[in-house]
Amino acid sequence: NDTHVWSTAYNRELKDIFVIQDEVALQVADALKVQFDLGPISEVDLEAYDLFLQARALASTIGTKSLADAITLYRRALTLDPDYADAWAGLSVALTVQLPLIKGSDPELSEARQAAETALNLAPKGWLSHYAMANYLAAFEVGRYLDANRHFELAMRDNPNDGRMLVDYGLSLWNAGDIGRARVMFKKAYQRDPLSADGMMANAYALFIDGKATQATEFTERALSIDDRPYLLWFGAVLQVMNNDIETGVRLLSRAVAQNPRHLASLYTLAQAFEMLSDPVTADIWLTRAEQIQPHNTQVIWRRLSNLTSTGDSARYTRIMEEWLARDPDNVFAKRFEGYLYM
Repeated sequence: NDTHVWSTAYNRELKDIFVIQDEVALQVADALKVQFDLGPISEVDLEAYDLFLQARALASTIGTKSLADAITLYRRALTLDPDYADAWAGLSVALTVQLPLIKGSDPELSEARQAAETALNLAPKGWLSHYAMANYLAAFEVGRYLDANRHFELAMRDNPNDGRMLVDYGLSLWNAGDIGRARVMFKKAYQRDPLSADGMMANAYALFIDGKATQATEFTERALSIDDRPYLLWFGAVLQVMNNDIETGVRLLSRAVAQNPRHLASLYTLAQAFEMLSDPVTADIWLTRAEQIQPHNTQVIWRRLSNLTSTGDSARYTRIMEEWLARDPDNVFAKRFEGYLYM
């Protein structure tokens, strides 16, 4: 209501920036009559902090080169300050986003998880630490969505307005079948940034949940007219496939793969689309390409097993299923497909 509540001025050396941040937070909280625990005052190397900020800015664009540059900067920051939890978390998030784009081998997957675990060990209450772990679990261990969503919730307590996290949490809730809460996250992401392509695409999902498929398609088209990164093309394609407009979905996915032939999500979603078109042979082609990038990715395995169900190759289905259960016996999706083993 435009009422003045609090203000002050600080005249300190730059090296005191982390002390100032905590003091400002505490004084604002006191003025607003709320209480919260900031934990210990941060002690971070200033050069490492500057590298961290540069890396965060680069990573937010989700481009192949910018992600690679961000990862380099995070690693430089950690060389200067190996106990910098947020840099470990940022590294994990950047690797998690980058892996489906250009790499995807098991060692890099392990590095993404280890970086998130290191961040949590160093800052168990840090929102970015929890977001890093949630993002990794949601992307690469899909059957562990309950664990992923628990970390998303912990991250949201301290940072409820991060646009990208709202979208990622919405997708994770969607995968978990919690469509109502997913809608809430998508709506919040749109309200936070209604003019961005990410915000518009999030709103498209919320509209689809509301049964407004035509409006959802309109927002998808508006989003892609602003930004047609592979991630957003895939995001929009999934919506079209769920709306049974498989032709449009395939067209969007083909554009994504044309931009980046190693965009894993687009590859396995193309397989899903052709399976829905009763074309398991073409689906197999796309799955084979996806398996060459990440053979142990849960979504890739899931789509492979589904396609094998269509083709009736029970021997291969059994082999893949048993290998999956041996690697990850607690995976929810692995257990779901295990039921088909002896049918």
